[in-house]
Amino acid sequence: MLVTFSALLYGFTDTTRLLVEIRRDRGALFTRLDEHTACNNYRITVEGLVDEQRFVDVLIAGDGDFQLFGPNRIDLAENNANWVPYRVCARDLKRPSAGLTFDFSAGSVK
Repeated sequence: MLVTFSALLYGFTDTTRLLVEIRRDRGALFTRLDEHTACNNYRITVEGLVDEQRFVDVLIAGDGDFQLFGPNRIDLAENNANWVPYRVCARDLKRPSAGLTFDFSAGSVK
């Protein structure tokens, strides 16, 4: 009974503060802008689960020359749990499986 109570208490105290979901556009594998640039379209939704979070910064990092097109900051007061469209373009990829990472950092306005 003590183990069950401890697990239940841990489940209530260790909650997720930010929920992020990323979906790639299913319409096309990629889009070519020119012979050196390929783009993918994404939709991102962010849900802040605590009241102190007011915005989330969206960044990308990877092995290639990537550019992010879309808002750099999502205001949770206006777009909490709404889908926001993004486009990521890469120039001169040396290898077709170059890694791309989305990075999200939450902040509060004081």
